[in-house]
Amino acid sequence: MEVIEILGEKGNAVETAAPATLIGDIVETLADKKIGVIVITDGNSKPAGIVSERDIVNGLANQGAGIVDKPVSEIMTTGVETCAPDEQVTELMVKMVFGRMRHLPVIDDGELVGIVSIGDVVKGGLQELKTQSDIINGYLMQPMAQQGND
Repeated sequence: MEVIEILGEKGNAVETAAPATLIGDIVETLADKKIGVIVITDGNSKPAGIVSERDIVNGLANQGAGIVDKPVSEIMTTGVETCAPDEQVTELMVKMVFGRMRHLPVIDDGELVGIVSIGDVVKGGLQELKTQSDIINGYLMQPMAQQGND
């Protein structure tokens, strides 16, 4: 299964914000939208960073509650790992598990076109395994059915 198939099922909406957005506003958006990450863009839909609940908790632990009045650029993760629409879920599983990432922005021709979570990738991988299992079971059962007709 490819990333594009995941986006076809879940949609390609991505919550974005500018680097100058206050962390308090980011927290409100995460809570209102019931999401765990916001992609920080540089104004032309290219990721400049990403901010997750984990980044906010670390910021609070290191800098205190006053952090909510600071720009998200102070705590966002830069050097964002991304994926392409034609990448396979098996590739993403490895990338996300070993890179300890829960979300990957999807970039196509330099543009942000979606985001996938580790949950999306695992679900896609499970669907792929079920399809393969059904094919194998069908193949194995076919000779048995033919033997009964002989």
